[in-house]
Amino acid sequence: MNITKKIAALAVTGALLVTGLSVAQSAQAARIPGTITVTPTSGNASDTIFLNSIAVSVGAPQGFRAISGTFVYQDGFELGSIANLRDGSMAEAAGTDGLDGLPVFMDRSIIPTNNFVSNKRLDQLLLPLVTGDFELRFYYFANSGNPDRVTDPYVKLDMTYNSVTGAWAVAPFTPPTTARLAGANRFETAIEISSAFAADVERVYVATGFGFADALGATPAAAHFDSPLLLTPSDSVPANVLTEIVRLSPETIVVTGGAAVISNGVVAQLEALAFNPTVVRIGGANRFETSRLIAQDAFGLGGATTAYIATGANFPDALAAGPAAATFDGPVVLVDGAASTVDSATLALLNGLGVTDIRIAGGTAVVSAAIQTQLTGLYASVTRNAGGNRFETAVAINADAFDFSDTVFLATGFNFADALTGAALAGFLGAPLFVVEPTCVPQAVLDAITDLDAEEVVLLGGNAALSSAVASLTSCSV
Repeated sequence: MNITKKIAALAVTGALLVTGLSVAQSAQAARIPGTITVTPTSGNASDTIFLNSIAVSVGAPQGFRAISGTFVYQDGFELGSIANLRDGSMAEAAGTDGLDGLPVFMDRSIIPTNNFVSNKRLDQLLLPLVTGDFELRFYYFANSGNPDRVTDPYVKLDMTYNSVTGAWAVAPFTPPTTARLAGANRFETAIEISSAFAADVERVYVATGFGFADALGATPAAAHFDSPLLLTPSDSVPANVLTEIVRLSPETIVVTGGAAVISNGVVAQLEALAFNPTVVRIGGANRFETSRLIAQDAFGLGGATTAYIATGANFPDALAAGPAAATFDGPVVLVDGAASTVDSATLALLNGLGVTDIRIAGGTAVVSAAIQTQLTGLYASVTRNAGGNRFETAVAINADAFDFSDTVFLATGFNFADALTGAALAGFLGAPLFVVEPTCVPQAVLDAITDLDAEEVVLLGGNAALSSAVASLTSCSV
């Protein structure tokens, strides 16, 4: 669904769409990243031999068999099997019990009598194909005697079929479409992004438009409540921002940061709104305490098993971590990354939330190796997501958190305002956010977009933030 239609659907259906998205994601939970290559790449359903060879770029995940089956699906329904891969010698060729994770390649010359590339015709499936798109799915079974195509992982190849002529073909690659959410300035861009949310949200988070520190922890918190993040100057809320808040009609408005960041006059403006919202200020003595207080307020005692740790000194890594944290319904907690240990207040927060899985956003230059060592000794799982720069770190964060996403968001890696509010929307939609150059897209990001099988790329901010070259997905390597 493109972002324009998605915004309209959100405005009409409100919270119902969240349930719909959840169901759609769980239905795809068994799919894993990878590609299938077949020969031939086109033919006719009446051909005696449908395929001569098949190659799968990834092997079986641990605990599953690389020797499995290939099935035809259309509109989510299984139409039949075209390959049964339970031949013992084929399993041996792919690795002991198929548990080594090696890519799979088989053709009719490996075992001329094998039942992998069978003599089944595509027009002799249990259920008939109809004109349109269909999928070839290569499954990895946990138990070849009792396969479960709801939970067993699979890799898919998109194909097309014409029932009149019987012609089939591998579907050509279709690049994702692009859309842009932008206003005349950072405050109006935030309003444009917020328009994706229906009225009567539980919360609205309000942060300063001139600093990133207090708002970084607010993006996964806002996603937790299916709520937007809006920006304001420190001394007065613009009239159009107030109008958007009135449209949203939240039960609670959360102001992030102390009075030095957002004045008491702003709080008074919000408290005076006619629909009588509850206005809460969450601010600590510094950015680290503020991020802890935001996390504690949103997730509560025992409310999160996964948390991201990011430096509070800069914004790119924590921005990308926000939507990733939202996929695990967990917080982003800011720390002094140059220190040798995480302080006791942060450890108390993590323990109170019930965190057992910690993901560090960024390399050792931003969150020290000593901090990782400390956390590894305290928590069951500690993983670092890092790349050679801010762009590659965002790629690593998203590769760890997302297998697939119809939509991805792009924001400049050199300013924070548009990305802050966009990260809240991305987290709500279960989509990743990448930071990019203002005038091109790093090749690593383009590769990640392809791996995610994204259908739409949404730019956050106007042409001054992300140029037309970004909108056309021009590689920085060109």
